[in-house]
Amino acid sequence: MNITCPHCQFSQDVPADRLPAVAPGKSLLATCPRCASRFRLFPHEGTTQLLAPEAAPAARQETPNYGADAGHAAEEQAPETRPIAQDAASEEEDPRMTASRAYAREAERGRRLREASRQKDADTKERAEEAEDSDEQGPLRNPWEEAPRTVGYVEGFYQTVLRIMFGAPRFFAGLRDDAPPLRALLFFLIVGVIGVTAINVWGSILRDMLASTADPQLQAMAEKMPPERSILFFGLAQLFALVMQLYIVSGLMFLSFRLSTCRSATYARVFQIVAYSSAPMLLCIVPVLGNLAGLIWCLASIVIGCRAAFRLSWAQTIVGCLPTALLLAMLLQQTLAMLSNF
Repeated sequence: MNITCPHCQFSQDVPADRLPAVAPGKSLLATCPRCASRFRLFPHEGTTQLLAPEAAPAARQETPNYGADAGHAAEEQAPETRPIAQDAASEEEDPRMTASRAYAREAERGRRLREASRQKDADTKERAEEAEDSDEQGPLRNPWEEAPRTVGYVEGFYQTVLRIMFGAPRFFAGLRDDAPPLRALLFFLIVGVIGVTAINVWGSILRDMLASTADPQLQAMAEKMPPERSILFFGLAQLFALVMQLYIVSGLMFLSFRLSTCRSATYARVFQIVAYSSAPMLLCIVPVLGNLAGLIWCLASIVIGCRAAFRLSWAQTIVGCLPTALLLAMLLQQTLAMLSNF
């Protein structure tokens, strides 16, 4: 049966068996999928009658379905583009009750769609977390950058240190150029403050031990060490020197990689590699060997981080890091020679 909207003249063929059965002379209430006008349909006479304007809802702009088989296509359409007679109801039924049921159906459909979407997001997140925890999967995320949105600062710092020290390749492979550089700098400063404090504490203990001995040479060594009242000044000076070292080493490594093996290297990523590679320096809280072990581990993390972040081979990584290492070694040798002259 061909049904034509009396308001916008949109027509659609609807099988007669899909229309509710009504007695001759009775009508059905129908809704146009194009303009949303409500009208009476007289199936036996094949005529329509538009309802009063105040009873018709506001017009919509959806495009109706003009497919060849409108009856089958209507089953896959949204509620706004269903066939005209799909919402038809007997005229004897209260229109308000028909509208309430239609609204309830749409509300239930929306609720099910939202639940399905939430379940899909939860499954996707769970699969991502499982993939992240697997050693065979890709890069690790940086908890320090996510704090405090997902974890606290303390937990984020702790988890980041563990991932750098025991999962460096996967951690550095996940670094991004658009990551906030202040987060990496703050991480470096926290590690620096802990390291400088530990070194000064152990130095103060060592000075007291040397001063309490009867050996004149050991007492002379204790007198040359900075006094306790200047520990804060020396600590701030050491922290400032570490920050300057961070920027200088990052700049030198960036230039070295760009000029040698990796033209796609960016300063932002090199800066993050050097800053986060300072995590092993926390080993300086262990006396005697902690400082040396932390320094070696820190240098190894920088090399591993450059290889993982820029997807290089070991040969390319060594070639990129070697100029910076040689230059720093020369500067260190000259500094030691200058200090020995005093």
